[in-house]
Amino acid sequence: MDAAESEQAKALATSHRTANDNPRITSSPESVAAVVVQAIRARRPLTRYAAGTGAKPLLLARRLLPDRTFDALMAQVFGVRHKRGDHRTA
Repeated sequence: MDAAESEQAKALATSHRTANDNPRITSSPESVAAVVVQAIRARRPLTRYAAGTGAKPLLLARRLLPDRTFDALMAQVFGVRHKRGDHRTA
């Protein structure tokens, strides 16, 4: 594993810990399952469903904010250091 992969692995581990330890951004399996059941039972199911805590505001933010601003917001929410100027894509 090179240095970049190691840094990404650390960032991913940090984001998982942050999500799992913060009830404000963590959804219960039951709340997500309820949306899945709603989709299954729908006579005319939607293409997409927002499931979980904060999903709708997050989707709205994604639609309204520029990519870099949204990425910085997500980095802050999940406790991942966001490097300014590093906007490479996979």
